[in-house]
Amino acid sequence: MAVRKVGVVGCGLMGSGIAQVAAQTGYEVTVREVTMDLFERGYKRIEGSLGKFVEKQKMTGADRDSALKRIKGTTNLGDREFRRENQDLP
Repeated sequence: MAVRKVGVVGCGLMGSGIAQVAAQTGYEVTVREVTMDLFERGYKRIEGSLGKFVEKQKMTGADRDSALKRIKGTTNLGDREFRRENQDLP
């Protein structure tokens, strides 16, 4: 079974970095944060980081936009991405 979705708890410095890398490599990412305001702060950090890649011509604007579209925020830890769906996973 291929993993195509990633759940990240927290969108601080480390969580936003994990979410960014996962989204850049094609994973659908759901980030759980305590409030949507905190998620938005982390999301803006990701936007800024990806914007620097575009400025340095290390990434296209289209790739940046695609990565950003793969990141969603939630305040609900019960969202499907955070529950183990297959008990046979290691």
